[in-house]
Amino acid sequence: MKDQRCLGTAIIFALVVLGTTIFVGAGFAADLKIAKINLAAVTENSTRVKNAMEEIKKIQMESAPKLTVLSGDIKKIEEELKAGEASLSKENKEKLENEINTKKQEIQQEQQSVRVKVAFKQKSVSNVIRTQLKETLEKLAKDGGYSVIMNSDVILYSDGVPDVTEQVTKALDAMPAMENVPKQ
Repeated sequence: MKDQRCLGTAIIFALVVLGTTIFVGAGFAADLKIAKINLAAVTENSTRVKNAMEEIKKIQMESAPKLTVLSGDIKKIEEELKAGEASLSKENKEKLENEINTKKQEIQQEQQSVRVKVAFKQKSVSNVIRTQLKETLEKLAKDGGYSVIMNSDVILYSDGVPDVTEQVTKALDAMPAMENVPKQ
């Protein structure tokens, strides 16, 4: 599906460039300056993106001790319940079963809380990086005189087209930290 969208985007772009060349003339096509970028490499190599991913992992890991304790508590209560199955009164059995259910609910609540925190952090990071990436690409295009900067995933052939991936990665890493970016 992704490959089909990439191919479709590449075909549309090629048709637009071809159409522009035909209808506007060769003069405009000569002024068209194109660069390519590998967005996947930017996200893989960017220190800022790596740091953001570490922050997300940290959020996930913060709840691990609590979940481990709760799971251990459940296991102990289940063992107590099993060991005393014949000797425990009905009320004590119900009490232990209720404790198990309460601990299971605590686990579910903690897991849900972590999912919400992670989703919020991912969205925040994604929005900031997307905004800063756009600013970086616009500045690079203006400074480099590029008319178009395309994702290399949608380019079928690009002999002589400059690759600005490394420049963009460095520029993105040099931008202000995400928490210092003003809210929009």
